[in-house]
Amino acid sequence: MGGLSILLIPFYLRFLGPQQWGVVAICMTLQAFFNLLDAGLSQIMPRDVARVAHQPNVRLKIFVIYQRAYIGLALGGFVLGQFSLPWLIENWFGSGKSFAPEAIWAFHLVLLQFLFQFSNNSNIGYWNGMQMQSTANIRQCSFGLIKHLGALSCVYFWRADAIAYLIPFTTIAIIEYLSNLYSIRSSLRESRLDPILWMDYKKLGHEAGVLLVGVLVGMLASQMDRIVLPKYVDVASFGIYVIVANLGLAVMQLQQPLIRAFLPRITQDLEENKKIHSDGLLWE
Repeated sequence: MGGLSILLIPFYLRFLGPQQWGVVAICMTLQAFFNLLDAGLSQIMPRDVARVAHQPNVRLKIFVIYQRAYIGLALGGFVLGQFSLPWLIENWFGSGKSFAPEAIWAFHLVLLQFLFQFSNNSNIGYWNGMQMQSTANIRQCSFGLIKHLGALSCVYFWRADAIAYLIPFTTIAIIEYLSNLYSIRSSLRESRLDPILWMDYKKLGHEAGVLLVGVLVGMLASQMDRIVLPKYVDVASFGIYVIVANLGLAVMQLQQPLIRAFLPRITQDLEENKKIHSDGLLWE
């Protein structure tokens, strides 16, 4: 998916032009910034799902807890983003001088895309925890390809601006989230949801908080340039910078598939070893 995005950038740049592509680049930066809300959750959800992979009722409870946590964070980021946009446009994104009304609507639209795309992380985390990486990857690649095909069609046949680019991405993100959620819920329909208590969310917050600082620092380090630059460079220059930066960041993400594949397997092996010890079948 990273390779597909990089390969298609020249086409987007040609169809949209430097100015509109710069608006898209700022939209991508907004989305990346609010993705910082995921600091911690994406690291521990596959582990927690893997621990209870053979306990359907507990697995359903874990999934619902994380799903609600992701939706809550997504709604918080969405509302915060919508209220902060006027200030960002006026004081940060080129002092608001370079944006037509259509571009401003693009910023609102990308936050709607973020709402569903961020919430979908709970579905991806569940599949990774169940060692169903092939399912997660196939769905991500399929929906990602549809998003890009829709965006290319809209900017080429309809109108060459950021709105046309974002409409397919937002629409497919909503469909992707609902489709993935339906698929997981269908697989768990025979399971019984145990009561969820406030202590369950408190425990999740405590565990995620342990990782929060380290993950947040790392994610901020990779995004700080994109957060700072929009204030000091024009929109077109920022769009070109994002193209170059994406090449470097894509190389830095090559290890992610290995991490997603091995962490749940390691967790399950540890849980099996604990069970063997508790049953008295293995002595050290």
